[in-house]
Amino acid sequence: IKLNDKRSYKQESQGKRRVLQGMRIGAARAGAKAARRALGVELPLKSAWPALGAAPPTPVLSCEALAATAGARTLFADLSLQLGRERLAVRGPNGSGKTTLVEIALGLRQPARGRARCDTSRVGYIAQNGANWRLDDSVVERLAAQRDAPSPAGIAAILHAHRFPLALADRPLATLSPGERVRAALVCLGHRRPAPELLVLDEPTQDLDFVGLAALEAVLAAWPGGLLVVSHDPEFLAAIGVSRSLAL
Repeated sequence: IKLNDKRSYKQESQGKRRVLQGMRIGAARAGAKAARRALGVELPLKSAWPALGAAPPTPVLSCEALAATAGARTLFADLSLQLGRERLAVRGPNGSGKTTLVEIALGLRQPARGRARCDTSRVGYIAQNGANWRLDDSVVERLAAQRDAPSPAGIAAILHAHRFPLALADRPLATLSPGERVRAALVCLGHRRPAPELLVLDEPTQDLDFVGLAALEAVLAAWPGGLLVVSHDPEFLAAIGVSRSLAL
């Protein structure tokens, strides 16, 4: 009788345990589905960028009869260029002077001849491998400093709109990989005040994996301003809407 009582109690306990376990598993599955639905919400990429308004009549940068040399070799000569919110690629073999031209146009280097003017307040620049963004600040800190009333939810929404991994957003920019740093710099530039009208990117696809490249293409395709891009990749340039090129 005692053994039968214990057996009955054990069977009842196991039955209750199975019911409770089933309820917990069901709740966990429902929570996972709700989380997947929440994560699956894709904000329009255009909402990640600021509205720029009407374009001013003056170009962002202009170059007149530029010439540059490397030792005894002439890289380019008599090069003139004006750029505002247009999209232009700079192409050419290694050593042809692409980075040199960008640095001269931005006022970071003096030309051998000619003159360059640039309104740096209207430009966002990311050097090769994001070298000029090796900073101790994180993306979260930069975004918080650029907003009047920063909130964790608002910053998280910005990062999600740019498809930037939240796990990387709290790390110092200097500790990110070159590809991650380029994407992080774009997020920060997109929410700078005043917003840049022209993004200047030197080999932005270098060191990007397939997922990073796809995210970069989507974000730049939605960018409302101008682009000056140094790149060897015609498919990337077509994906971001760059149809004009300057060959060195």
